[in-house]
Amino acid sequence: MNFLACDLGGTKVLLGIFERVIKDNSPKLLFKKKYVSSDWDSFELILEDFLKNECKNITHPSSACFAVAGPLSNNNAKIMNLSWNISGNELKNKFKFEQCELINDFAVQIYGIPFLKKKSIFNYPKWIPY
Repeated sequence: MNFLACDLGGTKVLLGIFERVIKDNSPKLLFKKKYVSSDWDSFELILEDFLKNECKNITHPSSACFAVAGPLSNNNAKIMNLSWNISGNELKNKFKFEQCELINDFAVQIYGIPFLKKKSIFNYPKWIPY
């Protein structure tokens, strides 16, 4: 089962399709692409390009999580530096995701800490117990 992860910001959008790996906590990256936000009129156009043109040989992701640079409320976001308003519910329906969640880009970093492997941490502070 594949899922989509995205870092959605005012200057760039990073999209990746990952595969769940049963024997490993770390998902396997299948494909990724970087977009310049200002080159596009909307995030939906970027996502449509990514899924239809770049990922045509990859199984459509069942779920998606978008780390957005901006304030969130009720699965909706306003992207800083752009006039983009993003709705997780609209993305879910339009792109046929089973699940779709928007999360603040700073918060997503905190949620990821428990999943880091020791070899993934370089120059970590001495107070981290490894």
